[in-house]
Amino acid sequence: MARMIDVAKKAGVSIATVSYVLNGNKYVSREYQEKVWKAVKELGYQPNILAQSLRKQETKEINSGCGILLRYAYDCEMDLSKSMKRWKLQLKAYMRLAM
Repeated sequence: MARMIDVAKKAGVSIATVSYVLNGNKYVSREYQEKVWKAVKELGYQPNILAQSLRKQETKEINSGCGILLRYAYDCEMDLSKSMKRWKLQLKAYMRLAM
């Protein structure tokens, strides 16, 4: 799993620059943005959601409890998960399966 420091080394920029590009909260030149996004793609970098939650002291989770029939459990979780990705939320589903 690639880390932000790995992206910074590959792009030849600082970790702060990588953070600014990924979060879009400071101006970074187009040249550096392109280098960072290229490194992100090549390394397959994905942010560590747990680390972000610890740093920000907040989570973007919705806990769902479902009591449903076994054959519908997977469909329910997949539909909810797809919808939540739009808002960058994480699904933690706790299902009690009726047999």
